[in-house]
Amino acid sequence: MWFEIKLTLFRKEVSMQLVQFIKECRQAKAWRQSEMADQMGISTQAISNIERGVMKPPIHFLIKFCKVFDVPEDKVQELFVAYQMDVAEKESAEKWKKAVVTKSIKELQKSPIIWN
Repeated sequence: MWFEIKLTLFRKEVSMQLVQFIKECRQAKAWRQSEMADQMGISTQAISNIERGVMKPPIHFLIKFCKVFDVPEDKVQELFVAYQMDVAEKESAEKWKKAVVTKSIKELQKSPIIWN
């Protein structure tokens, strides 16, 4: 349990570092969110959501971001690791939820009070 909590906090920290890095790069160019949205080919609302951590940046966004902002290769690798960690966490959570729901339904079906 403790390990899972620490891992979740670490993933959130990595994710927030990614969000902060994206915002700092935009600000370094003195761009408004709308200007960055134009350069990236997405909506201003999407940029806002990414920078607030409401939306995870899609992989195609990260690829274009690295080109537009001339991000060094080692930082590109960090970005992709952060992205992959988020994807893995979501997939793991979905598998866990499905397993728990399936197990709960099977246990309920065994109960004579509910099903009989």
